[in-house]
Amino acid sequence: MKIAFILIICITVCACTKVTQEVIVEPTSDKYLKITEIFSLNDFEVAKTFILTNGNKGTYRNFDGDNPHYSFDGFEAYLNAEIGQRNINNDPAISDFNQITIRDRNAIPQYYTIHIVRKGDNTKEGITRPVEGMWEERVYLLNPYGDDINIMKNNLIKYIEVIKNQKAQKYFNPIDLLKLCIDSAEMPTGFVMNQNILSMPGTAPNEQIYQYWRIDAKTNQLALLESNKKAVSTPISASSDQIWYRTNTLGGKDKIEINRVICTSEPELLKTVNQFTKETYQAVFILSAVPFAGEKSWVPMDAQPTDDSFSLMFYKHNVFIRLYVRISNKDAIESQHITEMLAKQLVNNIDSFAVNSNIK
Repeated sequence: MKIAFILIICITVCACTKVTQEVIVEPTSDKYLKITEIFSLNDFEVAKTFILTNGNKGTYRNFDGDNPHYSFDGFEAYLNAEIGQRNINNDPAISDFNQITIRDRNAIPQYYTIHIVRKGDNTKEGITRPVEGMWEERVYLLNPYGDDINIMKNNLIKYIEVIKNQKAQKYFNPIDLLKLCIDSAEMPTGFVMNQNILSMPGTAPNEQIYQYWRIDAKTNQLALLESNKKAVSTPISASSDQIWYRTNTLGGKDKIEINRVICTSEPELLKTVNQFTKETYQAVFILSAVPFAGEKSWVPMDAQPTDDSFSLMFYKHNVFIRLYVRISNKDAIESQHITEMLAKQLVNNIDSFAVNSNIK
């Protein structure tokens, strides 16, 4: 009985020893560093989707072109196709993306490529595998030029923090522009849409669509009278418009203007703010101590109480808006009140659309 018991113990110990000996240690290399613990597989996929949804196209190397691109605060990010030059123009319809390359012109080194190895990638034909030894379901920082990997990781942590914070904000797609308008019933009595100058995805970078609207005499409904494209030398954005509302009074000068710009990055938003508040109009706009609407707002520096018009600029999330109200039988205070009411309505529409569309 004792011999049998001892024999069982020996078999158990041997079996455990054998299992221990079969444990495979994950390889390391000076050509890459596993970073899954600070940038998970899900983090990669969310960042990739964010760049595809909110960015544009850019080329940063000779290997391929038209990489999906997004300008973050302080650095650029590009997506690289998982099948390399077989998708040389980085078309999302042709393949997925398995690399995010960050470029910081003020850092040493400038380039940081994050590489994801999805489940099945190591046996899937055509998938780019820049270095052997990387395991599936991991995220790596590549080091093709032998830079100090610890310095690279420390720099990368800062970029990752920016990317994650950027994703936490609400961002509208350029195509959402037409969904953020004010309903005609919400406009001051008598004002109807008269003209819309529009830039949207699908139009060329140097052209805008001019639309002219009138009230149809038969149906008493707003109808599109004319639409044509015109070339512009300095377009505001790839997604913007300027809507003019006028009254039906013949020869009347009363007017409400609403500019809306969907900015696809923080630098583009800052550029838009600077362009509108300092360059586009004769009046200089200054930041208000307390926002009239949105997250920040700007008002004319030299506004006078006798003015019959009022102008306000603000942004909410990545949507920049300019409002101009001129009503001849209203004083400055009344015009300001109408402008603020329209601004609040626009903010409400932005928030409602964000909630209903699950925009994050």
